[in-house]
Amino acid sequence: MEANTHTTPVPPGLSVLIPVYNVDVRDLVRNLLSQLRLTQISYEVLVYDDASPQQNPDWQLLQDIKSPSLLLKRIPANIGRSAIRNLLAKESRYSHLLFIDADSGLPDETYIQHYLMYWQDYDAIVGGTIYEEKCPSPAVMLRWVYGRRREQITADLRNRAKHASITLNNLLIKRSVFLATGLDERIRTYGHEDTKLGYALDKARATVHHIQNPVIHLGLEPSAEYLEKVKAAVQNFYDLSVYQGIGQDTRLHSTFKRFDGHLLGWLLGVFFAIFGWYVRLNLLSSQPSLWLLDAYKLELMLKRSRADRRKSKA
Repeated sequence: MEANTHTTPVPPGLSVLIPVYNVDVRDLVRNLLSQLRLTQISYEVLVYDDASPQQNPDWQLLQDIKSPSLLLKRIPANIGRSAIRNLLAKESRYSHLLFIDADSGLPDETYIQHYLMYWQDYDAIVGGTIYEEKCPSPAVMLRWVYGRRREQITADLRNRAKHASITLNNLLIKRSVFLATGLDERIRTYGHEDTKLGYALDKARATVHHIQNPVIHLGLEPSAEYLEKVKAAVQNFYDLSVYQGIGQDTRLHSTFKRFDGHLLGWLLGVFFAIFGWYVRLNLLSSQPSLWLLDAYKLELMLKRSRADRRKSKA
């Protein structure tokens, strides 16, 4: 699929796009440039900082990397996760975009070359994500366990739900296709901007393929911080699934519909009212239960639905 846009034709090549907020990306940038130099394609690496604190020393050190293909830009005011990626795409020069999160590590020396084996064959290619075999710190146990068990998925499994399995991290996509869909800039907080992108690509009949070319997710949040991100992600998912009909084929939404307004939902609310302290204690422990995390997400959905019903009656 080629998007029917009126944009000026762009030359073939690869634009690697890295949005940054308070992360040291020097190793990632050096490794990318090292691999890109070995290719025969035109390329650039764009690193845009979304208004990290001015005292962040890593940004100053990043400027020591000298390359005509590296463009660094600081955004004066934070514009959000979706808007910074849209801006990177609009200001890119080449026909293909490779989105990589700043807290990623490359798996090996053939990462770029592996993508180039497929890049002309599909509108979008997803490489996947892996996690370190051992948890780097007890403080990040919840994020590590969730990543290993839920996000570290083989390409074969991801290809069973091509569009629904799209992730913005480690996504290679044709520039024309991305600009024709883009990300919803109303989604400023963490979570599910890629869910809506997958829906848009499916609706546009873009060809999507998943390959085994993962990046390593290195920047794991402490468990308490991750739980706050889970809250934000569930609120975004609620808006998408309930009000926009996106993601209704997921297990979370189907369970929500079964519980919402029924005795089971009321019982779950009572459980969290009494034992919510225990759930949080477990999720912040060295042995977090993903079953309890799923129940926590479901209760957040149900709680939002109860609040919406109260508002509609007021």
